Amino acid sequence: MKSKTSFFNLTVLLKNIKLYCPISIIYFVGLMLSLPVRLYYNIENVTYLTEKLVIEDYKSSQYNEIIEVLSIGKHTPTIFIFSVIITMAIFSYMFNNKSCNMIHSLPITRLELFGTNVISGLVLLFIPQAFTFICTQIVLLTKGFTDIKLLGIWFISIMAISLFAFSMAVFCAMFTGQIFALPIYYGILNFLYVGISFVAACIISVFTIGIDAGELYTIKFDWLSPFYCIMTNVSLYHVYDTESTHTIGASLASGELLLGYAVAAVVLLVAAYIIYRKKAVEKAGDLLTVGFVKPIFRWGVGICFGFTFPMFFFPLFMGYKTFEFRMFYVLPIVINGIIAFFVADMLIIKNFRVFTKKRFRECCCFVLGIFVLFGLMFIEARRLTYEKPDTDEIAQAYIDSDIVSEYVGNDIDKVMEFQDRLIAGYSENYLGFGHENSIVNVKIVYNLKSGETYSREYNMQYTDEQVKEMSDILGSKPNDRRTMYQYIFGDEQNDVTLKNIDVTFDNDETGLSDIEALSGEEMNELIEAIKKDIDAGYLAATYSNYNLLTSDTSFPDEDYSDEDRANTTELTLSYEINNPKEYSDLQLRYNRETLMDCFYSNDASSGNDEGMVYSWYGCNVRYDYRVYDKNKTVSMDRCVTIDSGCKNIMETLERYKLKK
Repeated sequence: MKSKTSFFNLTVLLKNIKLYCPISIIYFVGLMLSLPVRLYYNIENVTYLTEKLVIEDYKSSQYNEIIEVLSIGKHTPTIFIFSVIITMAIFSYMFNNKSCNMIHSLPITRLELFGTNVISGLVLLFIPQAFTFICTQIVLLTKGFTDIKLLGIWFISIMAISLFAFSMAVFCAMFTGQIFALPIYYGILNFLYVGISFVAACIISVFTIGIDAGELYTIKFDWLSPFYCIMTNVSLYHVYDTESTHTIGASLASGELLLGYAVAAVVLLVAAYIIYRKKAVEKAGDLLTVGFVKPIFRWGVGICFGFTFPMFFFPLFMGYKTFEFRMFYVLPIVINGIIAFFVADMLIIKNFRVFTKKRFRECCCFVLGIFVLFGLMFIEARRLTYEKPDTDEIAQAYIDSDIVSEYVGNDIDKVMEFQDRLIAGYSENYLGFGHENSIVNVKIVYNLKSGETYSREYNMQYTDEQVKEMSDILGSKPNDRRTMYQYIFGDEQNDVTLKNIDVTFDNDETGLSDIEALSGEEMNELIEAIKKDIDAGYLAATYSNYNLLTSDTSFPDEDYSDEDRANTTELTLSYEINNPKEYSDLQLRYNRETLMDCFYSNDASSGNDEGMVYSWYGCNVRYDYRVYDKNKTVSMDRCVTIDSGCKNIMETLERYKLKK
């Protein structure tokens, strides 16, 4: 007798739970060990370590431990793995002809069967999570932690992730009749966009001058790779007190992303049911069971393998060959693509007889598609190579080749012309490695008026004539002591306070060991010694632009030998800047040092404006920023590398060491 329920059958639900509850039990045991059990011992350890501290430190330590254990990223892989395992188990009848015919011959509609299976899978995922939530909350209450909101955020988040992960697995299951193809499709769908972006960046970088694959590899639409997107964006982050000292709570980063995935889960389930309702029973056992997907599969496999496999041969195209020779890179792409195209068709039809007229015609179109994609990548590479901001948009331009030169006003045009000659010299006569010519390592940075930066870095070999031609464009630019003062001591527009100077000796031949915690008087004396060495030209060597390009630096002191330069010392000057005048969310702009490589780490655990870390390396000076609040103090370390040629500094340090 046909069931009166339109989308649910209790008998099927109970059968599924009885058969596949061991999967759910294993998941539950894993959750218990990773959450309540681990939290119990971690908080017990916190109690032992902080029993003599103030209550604020104890509560903050509790929050830190709980946030670390409840990390969304640590639970996401498990959710995705168990989602696909449960899907494979519940829909296992679809992958066997006999079972598929038997199940669909029962007096139950496909809607009932599909709906009950989906509910069964969600129950097997949600029940372990719910019980874990309850047990964890009991553990926290016994330890005096009463913030139910924090655990609630975690519970709702993993339920949303579970809903989407399971829905995607069900959607993938509708396209295949082979059980082991399901996790493969599932993995491909989760990483396809990220993988395509990486391969495209690598190939474009072969033809791009001044920018490498790492800079090109940007994930603008990471939501198209769900697992990657959730792992990199969704997490709990600390909420601090007004002094940014103690953790007083936690919040969810990218919660709107989970809401979007929850809506997408419903769409995937509806699409999966539409495919399931029309799915032919006899398709069980086929690699693909949906007709319109087969050409997409052939082309997708051909393009992915065609463009990916030749990447292993990059050195052949980057070494001793001319630039134009790299155009032949398209040949292995086409050859590997054609092979993968026909192999994919063999897997679809389960037969070696794939070389038909129809398939050859399709393959010709496929090859044409590869040439079009390759051409688009080549055009994009050339665009990126010659792309420069408009002169009106540039505030300052910098050329960095061991020592930094700053250009403003009409001199910016010289920098742009210099960059054009760098590119032209490379394109006209690419020499590759192994030639005895000048090695040019130059970074060009444009600081835009909008606050953004635009940079290109060139590390290539040119003839001496080419280097001379390029350097003549800029003309001679002597050492700017004022710039060195600003690099090390800062701009008077900001309220800067020196807090400490640490000294690290990199070579034992100096006979000195590291010096820390200098007194205020000693720091003032060392500052005066630094200024004297800048004025004398010892700290920053004089140079011409030709020497800058060839890294052939001349020093003002005849006794300043290569051996002296090898015995280096690092001074770390720790400052505080009260109410910095210039600040943006992505860069702390101070002293116009915007050519800095900005290592921006704002993982969600640090919040939106708290705990951001920035670093700049160049001109033998490094800046480290830690930003806690836009309107508060910014701590900043300035690391200056010196050597024995800086006579005033070294004499001062030797005198301090004798006193120590």
